[in-house]
Amino acid sequence: MMPPPARWFSRECTIGAVASLVAGVALALDPSELCRAGSVLADATRCRILARLAEAPAYPAELAAALHTTRANVSNHLACLRLHGLVQGTPEGRRVRYRLARPSLGEALRALVAAMGAQP
Repeated sequence: MMPPPARWFSRECTIGAVASLVAGVALALDPSELCRAGSVLADATRCRILARLAEAPAYPAELAAALHTTRANVSNHLACLRLHGLVQGTPEGRRVRYRLARPSLGEALRALVAAMGAQP
């Protein structure tokens, strides 16, 4: 199996480490990166956005309605998730449709929940 791309060790290290673990590639865990991943996932709204996007791509307005929050709040959280390489936006006319940056991220999040002993 090939090692992960070098770019994962920059701002996308968090998703790279999780995706590589799901793919069966063992990576040394950098405690600072693990803390950064935890801080990104520590917000309930960001976790709810990731869970929704694991089901299907969505527009910010759809996410706001589903999560019973404002579009501005969702946009701020999407900016954070985008910065850390967890989601990607695709412009569609005047709107942007968001999805998980990699399909393996949804699997990794499910594996993390399962590893913690939580019910799916």
